[in-house]
Amino acid sequence: MNNLSEKTKTYLNTVVILLSSVVNIIFSIIKNKCLALYIGPTGMGRYGILNDSISFTSNITSLGLNNSGVAAISEANTKSNHEVVRVYNAYTRFFRFVTIIVVFVFWCFASHISKYLTCDYDLTTPLRVSIFSLFFIINSQLKNTLIIGLQKIRLLVKANIYNGLFATALSVPAVIVYRENAIPYLVIIAPLVAWMISASQAKKVLQDLPRHQERLNKFELKPILLLGIATLYSGFLENIVNLIIKAGIIRNYGENHLGYYQISMGIAMMYISFITTSISNDYYPRLVAKIGEGKIVVNDFVNQQIGISMHLVMPVLIVMLFFSNDIIFILFSEKFSGANILFIYSIVGTLFRVVCWPIAYVFLAHKATKKFFFTELIGNGSYLIFVFGAFFFGSFDFIGLGYLLHYVIYFIAIFFIYFKYYGGKITRFNFELMCLNIIVIGIVVFSKFYLDMFNSICVFGLVVVFLLFQSRKEYKLIFQSVFSKIKPS
Repeated sequence: MNNLSEKTKTYLNTVVILLSSVVNIIFSIIKNKCLALYIGPTGMGRYGILNDSISFTSNITSLGLNNSGVAAISEANTKSNHEVVRVYNAYTRFFRFVTIIVVFVFWCFASHISKYLTCDYDLTTPLRVSIFSLFFIINSQLKNTLIIGLQKIRLLVKANIYNGLFATALSVPAVIVYRENAIPYLVIIAPLVAWMISASQAKKVLQDLPRHQERLNKFELKPILLLGIATLYSGFLENIVNLIIKAGIIRNYGENHLGYYQISMGIAMMYISFITTSISNDYYPRLVAKIGEGKIVVNDFVNQQIGISMHLVMPVLIVMLFFSNDIIFILFSEKFSGANILFIYSIVGTLFRVVCWPIAYVFLAHKATKKFFFTELIGNGSYLIFVFGAFFFGSFDFIGLGYLLHYVIYFIAIFFIYFKYYGGKITRFNFELMCLNIIVIGIVVFSKFYLDMFNSICVFGLVVVFLLFQSRKEYKLIFQSVFSKIKPS
């Protein structure tokens, strides 16, 4: 019964996040369509590389705050509200000081960063303008760490909806009026809105907590920061790999292809963001609390999340896979048709990604930094090798195949460590479900490229019906969860 309650709670929180994600997807569609029409593939590529530069910098500045902070707040919450405030105060003071230093250093080296990324100095001024968004990014992360650590899911959901609404309302007019000149300000708008809303939400949470200025001393803060630095490694690798790849694409294929890469790697993740958000904001804090209950409980919880993720994302992935050309045309324009093959590979790779994440978070929950280092190095390193292979052979589409293959390699690596050191295993049901999903994807890809339109549509319809039937019990539980009296924490 307890397992059912946990599963029901997971479904309820995931569906709540899903609803907010649907709203944000609508806002993203409006924003991306506007970008595609007014700045084109070249502008999209430039926006992407500028945004990645700031993301890379913010990941370094945050020192893994999203993971270490959530874990620290979650653990403090099991002790007392007083301890929660001590942790929050320590983080706030430390990271605001670090942010000021990083902004100053980035401003000074902006011209060198531009030269490396684009082989000229055109990005110097946009980079210097965009870096001020770092103040808003770090401050909103500090607020969200408190909200997520205390598992205030409803507040987080409301904040996500408001973020999408106001960021779109400000971005669209800016792009229409200023076009490519608006790009650096677009990088600032979203973090600015996120900070304003998260500050308002955190204020509500802080009202229920004691007010004092006590904070962790340096000896208490040190192990938490070390865990954060360990988790920073993942974001650092991912961002540096992205920047290397994008700089390589500019040099080997041109800025238009950078735009293709930007949208193909972003669409799939945008549409399944409700799963990734649920895993990081709902699953991870609860996983941390379960570590002390033993390997069996943890393994059951991990497999539960893997099953939920596959049941929820597969229908979305199949629809995107079959209608990939139409999605690119509708969301962007015919100028982005060169992204189609890359987009298809990214969709297939996304299935492996949502299966990998619940396992990878086990290492973070156990504070197993060395194992986490190793798996992230394998994942990102293998992707970089595949991309260099694409550059060597002059094949842009091979980058997409590399994206898929590197997640297969990553899955094998994390599962091996999970099995060997934590007694973990994939249940027979989940293993069969994963194999079945791979077969279904293969059938859809074959029908898309090798059958005529009528037969291809028939195959697609049968596959969708089969997936819905196969997951009927899970979808029934979703409806029961939504209409039950259980409230998300």
